Amino acid sequence: MDKLKENLMALARDNGICSEGYEHMRVSDFDRLVEYYIQNPDWCMERGYPSLQTLRELAHRVSGRGIFVERTFHGQRLDGRLVYIFHNCRGQITTGLNVKDALIPMLYLANGTELHINVAENVKVPVYVFGGCKVTTDTPGRLRIYKEELL
Repeated sequence: MDKLKENLMALARDNGICSEGYEHMRVSDFDRLVEYYIQNPDWCMERGYPSLQTLRELAHRVSGRGIFVERTFHGQRLDGRLVYIFHNCRGQITTGLNVKDALIPMLYLANGTELHINVAENVKVPVYVFGGCKVTTDTPGRLRIYKEELL
């Protein structure tokens, strides 16, 4: 894991990570690195960081945390986390208000993801779309789509 961490840190440095973020990476174990990624998806996705190849190698270790890589969905409801991140995924999902945990998920799509997203409740779900992704829906008034550019 040390080699992977070193590679991720070098790539982050090359992509302009701030000194505070770099220090956080330096002292973190893998689990804390994943949480840091989930807490800062905008910075990562704007820079295509980490690469899709790296994400493929880590897919089995991160999917239980709301990060999906090259997965096909068949209508699953995703509302148990504040953030869901999709890389090169396909299919259909449902999301919306999680009353029990009092949260509305934020969805991040990158690396060519194509999802049909429906929102079950009358709430607005933010969807951040990074380069080359496609979103369709049967509930257009319930998605707030932000199209982001890659740096």
